[in-house]
Amino acid sequence: MINHLVVLGATGDLSARYLLAALAALRAAGHIDDRFRMTGASREDWSSEQFQHWAATQLDLHGISLPAEVRTAFAASLDYRRTDVSDSEDVAAVVSGDAPLAIYLGLPRALFPTVVRSLHRAGLPSGSQIVLEKPFGEDLAGVVELSCSPISYQSVRCSGWTTSWR
Repeated sequence: MINHLVVLGATGDLSARYLLAALAALRAAGHIDDRFRMTGASREDWSSEQFQHWAATQLDLHGISLPAEVRTAFAASLDYRRTDVSDSEDVAAVVSGDAPLAIYLGLPRALFPTVVRSLHRAGLPSGSQIVLEKPFGEDLAGVVELSCSPISYQSVRCSGWTTSWR
């Protein structure tokens, strides 16, 4: 079971308005437990505490139906790493470890090929999953390029809204 989610683009609108509130709701409902951890990664030069404060504010705005103690506890559990997604070493640092993880790409789709190459160079643990928040590729050639990238041949599951990689 995957207990670690890395969100690339964690300070974006999608995370702020939907992802954080959805994850906090899953925690409140008992669908994810205390072993679950989320690492936000984005280009802002923030500490984990700054990211937690930002996340708490977003949960107060967009997760208002959740109990205050759930919002507070979930925000306090988050970690953050400043990451340049075009830098393979930055990406490798945020996804390092032996346990499988889910990597959520909350990024503009134009960055997907660069990030997928960086993830490939990082060497993801077996059983890891890459999740795309929007369709990948601008056209058929772009989809084929991503689908045939080296990472799709590792034991990593990649899925998007419109296409599943091998």
